[in-house]
Amino acid sequence: MSNTVFVDQSTIVVAAWLNDINNVVYNLLGNGTIVPATVAALRTNIGLGTMATQNASAVAITGGTLSGVTISGVAASGTNTDITALNALATVNSNTVVGIYNHGQCLLAKSGSNLVLSPYNGNRLIINGVQQVVPNAGVTLAPTGLSATTLYYIYAYMVSTTMTLEASTTTHARDTTTGVEIKSGDATRTLVGMAYVKTAATFADSATQRFVRSWFNETGVGLQNQLPGNVGYATNAFAEISAGIRCEFVSWTGEAIIYQLSGTTSNNGINNNTYTGVGFDAGNNPEYGMNLTSTYAAGVGLPVAVSGIKIGLTEGYHFATMSGKPDAGTSTWTGTTSAWGMNLSLYIKK
Repeated sequence: MSNTVFVDQSTIVVAAWLNDINNVVYNLLGNGTIVPATVAALRTNIGLGTMATQNASAVAITGGTLSGVTISGVAASGTNTDITALNALATVNSNTVVGIYNHGQCLLAKSGSNLVLSPYNGNRLIINGVQQVVPNAGVTLAPTGLSATTLYYIYAYMVSTTMTLEASTTTHARDTTTGVEIKSGDATRTLVGMAYVKTAATFADSATQRFVRSWFNETGVGLQNQLPGNVGYATNAFAEISAGIRCEFVSWTGEAIIYQLSGTTSNNGINNNTYTGVGFDAGNNPEYGMNLTSTYAAGVGLPVAVSGIKIGLTEGYHFATMSGKPDAGTSTWTGTTSAWGMNLSLYIKK
């Protein structure tokens, strides 16, 4: 007898003595009859899917939901996802991991006297290699204890399950493991922005002082200021005409500052020249492309128009101002007492 079959209710034991056992499979039908079947049919009968034919070291998941499992010892379900562990899932069908790498879905801005990190186009932020949720109400940072004339970087970190912000003078760097911008030397802190504190324990952000910048979801900021009143200057050397027209800001490395200065100027002599330009961080060294007016009559107002792009500024605090000089006599720049007074505008492009 070449085959012996023992049937005990639902249990079937087949002792196969054939030379090629892989070519013979038995299937128990509902009526108790035993007939040969294919391997695929047998798997279907006992409820096994295609994963039953895959090796543990080479499983391909092409559909369904990945939830409640552990990858390299780190939970991959719920609101937190370990990014390093998930790199191993690169071959998983993209439909099952949509949104799993979301990062930087937030915006830092001044609100009242504080800074607030709010959700923006989502609510995920990677902190210490783990995807965290930015609360709907935002995360608040007060300026308490911050020093005057100091640049602070704003970092997000976790205290247990609570997202928190800190202001630090320590610069940022890119995490070589996750690619996330972090506090230099401390991956538990993720960069979300920076703020310049000009007055102690005070955050400022206005059309003339852009002292709060977000690392995420900010395409640029604008500034504008006017000369507060007519200003005369009689020295043949470039200088800042008035600190009252300054536009102060903080900029990230690599940003371009587009500037425009317009208005009117005059001189109390005839055929005297007046030079007007824009200077950064000083008034005695204006940018190339300044304006030159030459008076044909004493005291006649002449138009000023200067524009350009400033690049190469270091990261941190800067200001733009109006620079000028006469080559003779006294030159006067018109202020806000007139509709054609001097106006300085900036747009910082990230």
